[in-house]
Amino acid sequence: PPDFNLDRALASPQGWWYNLPLWQLLAIGLGSVGSITLLGLLLVSVNDWGLARLPAERLIPLLEGRLETNAQWLDTPLVKGVTPLEFETALRHRLADLGQKQPSLQKILPRPTDIEQVINAFVRLRYAPHRVAATDSRTCLTAWQRLRWRLWGTILVKKVRRLK
Repeated sequence: PPDFNLDRALASPQGWWYNLPLWQLLAIGLGSVGSITLLGLLLVSVNDWGLARLPAERLIPLLEGRLETNAQWLDTPLVKGVTPLEFETALRHRLADLGQKQPSLQKILPRPTDIEQVINAFVRLRYAPHRVAATDSRTCLTAWQRLRWRLWGTILVKKVRRLK
């Protein structure tokens, strides 16, 4: 345009956010955080619904695999060919070690009984001569749902505090 002044354009505020009052910026920020939180909770709920519909033969190995993945995020020493019970022991020792290094973690560390339920269901599925009951599948899923949040919290604290 013929009346365009580059100096004036560069000196003036460039974004629309410069013209908004602070309360509107806060409302936009809080709305965004709330929307992301609700979307995350919705995704977790849909995932749980999908897990609840799986047969025990698919659900239990899937949950045990997720437990192993979370254990790796906690830097649990895993050796190839380790038995499920040895894995459980290594994970328990790692969690106890993290609890000693960071006492505030004691409140959110996963309960050993939840870890034991998931591992025992996996052992029964793989090595028992009979089929796993539907109640074992539900018990394993319930234990995983409790365990998941505590594992994620422990991983988050470990990463934020940079614990070794």
